[in-house]
Amino acid sequence: MKAASDEMLKYTNSIDNDYEIFEYVIKVNIVHVLFLYKKGIIERHHALKLIKSLQSIRKSSVSDYKLEDVHMNIENIIIEKIGKNIGGQLNLGKSRNDQVVTSIRLMTKHYVVDLLQSLINLEKVLLQISKKNTSVVIPSYTHLQQAQFSTVSHYYLAHHDSIFRDIQRLIECYARVNKSTMGAGAISTVLVEIDRKYIANMLGFNGLIENSIDSVSSRDFMFECISLMSILMTNVEKIANEIILWNSSEFSYIDISDKYASTSSIMPQKKNPVVAEIIRAKTAKILGNFVTSMTIVKNLTLGYHLDYQEITPKLSDSFVETISTVNILSNMLKEVTFSETSINEQLDNSMAAADLANYLAEQNYVSFREAHHIVGMLSNLSIKNKISFKYAVKTKLSLISKQISRKSIDLSDIQIENIMNPLSNINLKKTIGGPSISQSNSMISKREKNIKTVDHLIKKMINKLNSTETKLKSEISKLEEVKS
Repeated sequence: MKAASDEMLKYTNSIDNDYEIFEYVIKVNIVHVLFLYKKGIIERHHALKLIKSLQSIRKSSVSDYKLEDVHMNIENIIIEKIGKNIGGQLNLGKSRNDQVVTSIRLMTKHYVVDLLQSLINLEKVLLQISKKNTSVVIPSYTHLQQAQFSTVSHYYLAHHDSIFRDIQRLIECYARVNKSTMGAGAISTVLVEIDRKYIANMLGFNGLIENSIDSVSSRDFMFECISLMSILMTNVEKIANEIILWNSSEFSYIDISDKYASTSSIMPQKKNPVVAEIIRAKTAKILGNFVTSMTIVKNLTLGYHLDYQEITPKLSDSFVETISTVNILSNMLKEVTFSETSINEQLDNSMAAADLANYLAEQNYVSFREAHHIVGMLSNLSIKNKISFKYAVKTKLSLISKQISRKSIDLSDIQIENIMNPLSNINLKKTIGGPSISQSNSMISKREKNIKTVDHLIKKMINKLNSTETKLKSEISKLEEVKS
């Protein structure tokens, strides 16, 4: 073949995007050198020269786009340092194809752990808000219209639970990421018998992607991660949207700290929730990364294609944006304050309508459908006559119930008050998962235990990552101590 054009090399190289995996490529190469020595393919002093040279390479020196990528740059630097006789053995028994996906998997493992740590912190913040606000009644909404009485605690427990499922999905995903592809070669292994299990163990993986074709082709772990971040960011965006809505002058349920807001360039009275707004935009970006990544591979055949290199920056970008979003949301939520005065002004007792209908039917005054009709008539009456729903119930329930069901229903003031009073209303609800103070406290207690369990699991992941580093350093030290 003729030499590639400079234009082509500039267009197809991945140097800028490879900086993310640089340290992991170095690690993979070091472990591969240890294997070559262990196998007796290279001598001890050659192995040491290779390892020391690899450790001395700085990311900034990997910059020659004419060498296509980080892998060829590193090999070229090694050959320049110690000569082709020794340096030329670096790629024996491996390919860029198995090396790059292994390096991406190593990078992904660290990112997943970092994201999990950030999410655990967010979950603790959400639980803290829930704990402080079990008795702060707030409207719940369907179709963005006031529906029934709820509490701030109930809201933030709901957010906590959706995020917890994101944590569970990421933990499950980690197990699939945590597999080595080294030893697959370009696609069908090599004549050198590679000890794949040794290399996987030294790199801290918990097993192999066994089939060599699947190994070099496997990018589904990347799609899974970006898709999980898309789901997570959609859940996070719900919190951001709520902050934007509740911070508006029409609601005034909350006040966000000045640290996470900005003023208008022309209207000095304004306090704009800019962080929450950017969270919404970042969510769209992650979704875009997912769609782009899937579109890149949707028509590819099984095997290795250079198209894959365009996915890696989408993965790392998604992790960076998602982690920073979760972190800033946690910090912003810590300083959100709730205005009970403003919230109470919005607590219309008509939100007890559904509960009143259920009460009438449960007490066998009428069937539920008749009760629904009665309460609907009372609601219309209160709106038409501009009287409170509670007053309409007190004065017109007997009359309207007789018109609809031929039964005159009379409720005492105490019965009506228990149903209509926001706090007593929610505390009448004993169903598991409801907004009552007792249910909220029960849910908080369970979730605190769950968080401790997951926190412990994440610490084990971190310890495994750290112990792998220690083990690798130990192997290199043993190599240095071996007598010639």
